[in-house]
Amino acid sequence: MDNYKYDFMRYHVELRKYTEDGDYIEDHFAFETKSEALTFAKANKTAVYSIHDYEDRDYDPKNLYI
Repeated sequence: MDNYKYDFMRYHVELRKYTEDGDYIEDHFAFETKSEALTFAKANKTAVYSIHDYEDRDYDPKNLYI
């Protein structure tokens, strides 16, 4: 994924997949619209760790996953 474009996308979804020994692997995905992010999260619901809205919050996003 192009990091420059990723940095400017508003919605970010973090997935975490746990290993047998209790560690986890995290993957981050970015989306331009809330609808895209929520659709992706719903399709991956067993691994969703967070869904963030970064509008005007460069370092303090609003968590949409409750």
